[in-house]
Amino acid sequence: MLSRIAQLPLHSYTFECIYVQIGSLAHSTSLCSDCLTHRLILCLRDGDTIQINQQSFTTVQGSCMFLAPDSNIECKDTTTEPIYYEAFFYIFARGEQQPCREPIESLPYHIWLHPTPLSSILEYIQYMLRFFDSHKASPINTVHSEIEINHFRSNLFLQQWILACIESKTKLSADLFSSALEAVQHTVDYIHQYYQKPITVEDLLHLSGVGRWKYSRLFQQLTGKKPLDYITDIRINRAKDLLRLSNHSIKEIAHYVGFKDEYYFSRRFSQSTGVPPRQYTYRYHRTPPSLPHHRYSLAPRIVATGNTLGDLLSLGIQPIGASLTVIRDQVIYQQQLLDISDIGTYGEPEQIARLQPDLIIHEYTTDEVSVALARIAPTFVIYRHDPAHIRLRAIANWIGQGRQADQWLSLHQQQSVQVWKDCIPIKQGETALVIIQIDGDLFVMGGHGFALTIYQPFAFCPPPAVSQMIQQQIPYLAITWEDLERYASDRVFLLVDRDATSLEYLHQLTHSPAWKRLQMHSPFHLHITESKWNFDDPITREHLLSVLPNILEVTF
Repeated sequence: MLSRIAQLPLHSYTFECIYVQIGSLAHSTSLCSDCLTHRLILCLRDGDTIQINQQSFTTVQGSCMFLAPDSNIECKDTTTEPIYYEAFFYIFARGEQQPCREPIESLPYHIWLHPTPLSSILEYIQYMLRFFDSHKASPINTVHSEIEINHFRSNLFLQQWILACIESKTKLSADLFSSALEAVQHTVDYIHQYYQKPITVEDLLHLSGVGRWKYSRLFQQLTGKKPLDYITDIRINRAKDLLRLSNHSIKEIAHYVGFKDEYYFSRRFSQSTGVPPRQYTYRYHRTPPSLPHHRYSLAPRIVATGNTLGDLLSLGIQPIGASLTVIRDQVIYQQQLLDISDIGTYGEPEQIARLQPDLIIHEYTTDEVSVALARIAPTFVIYRHDPAHIRLRAIANWIGQGRQADQWLSLHQQQSVQVWKDCIPIKQGETALVIIQIDGDLFVMGGHGFALTIYQPFAFCPPPAVSQMIQQQIPYLAITWEDLERYASDRVFLLVDRDATSLEYLHQLTHSPAWKRLQMHSPFHLHITESKWNFDDPITREHLLSVLPNILEVTF
């Protein structure tokens, strides 16, 4: 584990160049720095073979590498021509008298970098070479002012070289960010699918192919939690379902959701819920009519609460009841709702009971509601904060349509990438904000609804305030006109209904002082579209991709 000194931000260090030399080895030779000296090398030719810490590399002209203290370089080429330049330097942390003995986290050690422009870097190195060659016989710490100034300039040139290398790593990271983010997202999906099995961080790192530090950062960006904490939360939530809806013992449930130790499970459960598993069972338990692990491959009478309706319809399942009160006139699949009974906004147990369902797909609201529904029929609980693809897979697996869901998700991802590549040019890091207007109120969307489609690889990034919402698993947030400046973005997508009242409110908003201030301080492109696109079921997302280019082409 790195020490505190090695984990400081880059600006907390100073770099002192000790020596610069040309690497040209006609015979088998080994050069090893001491325990304090860091090095930076630049390869001068293509095709030479060098060994760094017993690992062989074929050189590429202009490529650079940071070497940690005690690193070793070997070369057996017979050429007497220069192979590489090499700078030796100390790193001092602010306030410290002794150089750092270990690699610092701010430098990308032992990977090849390709800084530009190469001509400028070679000029820096040539200057440093001339300086150190001309003062071999003189101590660098002499009080002679000219030597002091030239040594100071050499340190500046070293830092310019270091900066160019770091910037090249940053650019490489940006190019690889989308693929790395997708790889980490794949491990999040893996956790949801295999949470019952032993999962270690090493397993997830191997599955993603992403480095440990980057993986941890991206994972927390996606989920708001560390990997092991996220796995534990998934297991605890599933255990809560089983404690409410099954007759299994606490030990059996602990093992079923992936805990090897019943006592460790009880401790983590208490930390998460505030009560021990047994007390939770006494409070919320009811006897189920079937085993908790049963899957319904054929369930002709299904009721769907919350936002699960579109997922079922996309899988070819038409429920007998669903929460239609709010969405009936908003969704794009209105023709498929004709034979579905409305069970109220949140799924009223009395109305659901009258339908005599075989299975209830329930979007969790409270424990009390979940227990009430479980008394009516076997109830499969979906969590509102779960990502859309996780929700779809969970429902599909429960009703025996898992393969169909996986095929759709894979195809949709490919189509999404292609649509964004073919759309208007988007600058790297360009941000976008999604606002929906409902009955005169404004809501900022997190990672759900319409926002799910635009926060994609090759698409837009959320502004910082929305990134925090996504990390905290907040699907949307009510705001006032005065809050808009907190969400300044390069683009704003405003979703509204078509009725006269909504259009009048839209006019008031876009002519308000708050809106004009936002445009003045943070100019943006405005796209206005219909609120029907603010759903993230497969039917809506598929249709949205087809109209997305038109939405992006029109700005206000």
